[in-house]
Amino acid sequence: MIQQLKKWNIKNIIWDFDGVLANINHAYYCFIKNHSKIKHHFKQYKYEDLNIALPINEKYGAIELKTHKTLGTELDKYFCNSRTFYFDRPLYYGTKETLIKLHKIGYNQFVLSSTSNKTKKLKLIRQSLKDLPFIKIYVVNHSKTNNEKQDAISNLINDWKLNKNETVLIDDRIYNIYSAINTGIHAIRFRSEFTIPNPNDLKHIPEIDDIRQIFK
Repeated sequence: MIQQLKKWNIKNIIWDFDGVLANINHAYYCFIKNHSKIKHHFKQYKYEDLNIALPINEKYGAIELKTHKTLGTELDKYFCNSRTFYFDRPLYYGTKETLIKLHKIGYNQFVLSSTSNKTKKLKLIRQSLKDLPFIKIYVVNHSKTNNEKQDAISNLINDWKLNKNETVLIDDRIYNIYSAINTGIHAIRFRSEFTIPNPNDLKHIPEIDDIRQIFK
């Protein structure tokens, strides 16, 4: 993938956090199996059944709590209000080493995240990346518009005066890949565990399923 970055003349990498740098699936599984108000709904499920317990919405392309057809609002509320489960998002193996390596060869790197609680999400990301001061963290509150991620990408680009042609978003959510394209930047889909394939109109988008594949 590093050759693709060079081909595109990429200088700026915008990383999504959950499902790309951090294992949100781990947090979700621990939550549905152990939260006192939730666990009775999911006691029969094992980790490998997570995409059955939390069916994937095709728009998202990855597991989300809030898209559960009957429990979405309740799940999202309890998860976001918890401390134990909310902060239990270990970085994927090789994440820090890869980010450091990219930094050393000159890439500007950002983490972009949308959230319902900006203060709490900033704390989480800062704790997770505390050894990586070169990473610029950009967190925005959820908006009521349909172009939330697209607006966030545009604002980040404008705030840091980035060249769109030299910028790539690496994200696991399908709708965020569309946002990157609509903003005019490049995109790479991160296929973490339980993600579903790209739709036909995104088949041309490069994919990786391990952050270390950036250098393969």
